[in-house]
Amino acid sequence: LSYAVLGAACACNAYLKHESRAAVYNFSDALRGNKIVLDFNHTKEHIYQALCRYFGGGTALDLDDITYLLSCADTPDIFIITDMQITNLEKLIDFFNHIENRVTAVHLGHNVHAARFKDGTVKKKNISLFNVKNKEDIPKIVLGKVKEYMTSSM
Repeated sequence: LSYAVLGAACACNAYLKHESRAAVYNFSDALRGNKIVLDFNHTKEHIYQALCRYFGGGTALDLDDITYLLSCADTPDIFIITDMQITNLEKLIDFFNHIENRVTAVHLGHNVHAARFKDGTVKKKNISLFNVKNKEDIPKIVLGKVKEYMTSSM
């Protein structure tokens, strides 16, 4: 189990404990079908199965899938845990800049893609970016943001 998957599971579990639903968009090269889109639900087993699926390969998001999931709930929070080497990163940045959802982006290491994401979203107050040096910190960062979100929405 990777720390990215553990962090995502921690976020989902925290929302479920607060009687919220969670959805999962797990992808590698989603444009080629390497993805799982799990609608918002309360079933831990289904959520964990979707999170734990490993695809391998490149990293591309299908923004239509994300748009679909966002349409299924009232302004849901978004967590993305990635190395930021997303092939359609510019489209993702543009997408995030046009939504009002709270977005938490957690990435490992520092690279030009992470710098581009930071530069491209710096003006949006609803987008938080965390550069993680130690992968073991991912669950703590994610749970910290969930706690912040839960406290601010009460």
